[in-house]
Amino acid sequence: SSGSYLGWASSRYLSSTTHASQSITYRVTGVASNDVLWVRSCGSTSCERRGSLAPNEVGIEIPRCDGNWCEVLSSQSGVSGWASRRYLARE
Repeated sequence: SSGSYLGWASSRYLSSTTHASQSITYRVTGVASNDVLWVRSCGSTSCERRGSLAPNEVGIEIPRCDGNWCEVLSSQSGVSGWASRRYLARE
């Protein structure tokens, strides 16, 4: 046994840690220069708009995704909420 296991665990028993040197950030992609990526209160186009991300916004943190939607935290614009995964790319 190598001591490594792959499988599922309840989030109730897990905690997240962040290591600055391993921080992965994302950028907005595929949004026209005269448009914005809407950030919503939940993962659906029917949810309330909380703010927006610029088409060239970078440094976006993604704590988690659920289907085609990701929770986003932007230090650049100060916006947090849910955005379509389709328009987010790893930096």
